[in-house]
Amino acid sequence: MNLAAKGPATPGRSLLARKEFRQAVSAAVDRQAIANSGYLGNAVPILGPVSPGNAKWYAADSSEPRPDVARARSLLSGLGLADRNNDGMLETAAGEPVRFSVLVQAGHIRAQVASALQAQLKTVGIQLDVVAMDGKSMFGRMQAGDYEAIYHGLQASSTDPALNAEFWLSSGESHLWNPVQKSPDGWERRIDDLMREQAQALEIGQRQRAFAEVQHIMRDELPAIYFVAPRVSIATTMRVVNATPALQLPQLLWSADTLAVSGASTAR
Repeated sequence: MNLAAKGPATPGRSLLARKEFRQAVSAAVDRQAIANSGYLGNAVPILGPVSPGNAKWYAADSSEPRPDVARARSLLSGLGLADRNNDGMLETAAGEPVRFSVLVQAGHIRAQVASALQAQLKTVGIQLDVVAMDGKSMFGRMQAGDYEAIYHGLQASSTDPALNAEFWLSSGESHLWNPVQKSPDGWERRIDDLMREQAQALEIGQRQRAFAEVQHIMRDELPAIYFVAPRVSIATTMRVVNATPALQLPQLLWSADTLAVSGASTAR
């Protein structure tokens, strides 16, 4: 979501600036259906940027990543959005359609997922305009702040959140929803404080508690809405010994010096 001040002001950005609207979008989405159709079941529904696969840092939540259409409609109604012309779609009090656009990379599986999101959001009266484009053009729009929302996926550089500060801190260039903030306040400032605590604490439990609160804030504020995390399958021959998959790329070759082939001779 584009929550930054730069870039053209649009009706879609005004809607996305409201936390309740972002919560309604998230509640309306059937993540399991996306995992089943878009990824053929080879993905897991998620609510935030840390997946359950990262057991050391993942914070479990009482809420489940399941659709709640009734809650979505209640949140939208609370914002004064209603179907004023009986066409099945919502309008603002000024009669403007409730819609926003999302940029997505053409030819990628995410373009298929965006189409599924479009259909799901339509059921609660939100019009999602999917704009598929080549990767270079999409990233150009991102850097210029010329977008309402972008659907993309990022690979973290480390499983330890302290080593991904550019994403979490409001001053970071990879803080995608509102990068390089000079004077963060509210929940953004709270995340900054927690991430500094997480990076500086010596006791692992304290670090995990601080980062768990960060995740809870993210799931409530939803500056970015997460849907699924693709599963990664690793296959090797039985002859390969000491193969230890990791969460980060490359999943096997990260410890290439420990890999060996059983029965293979070595030259001296």
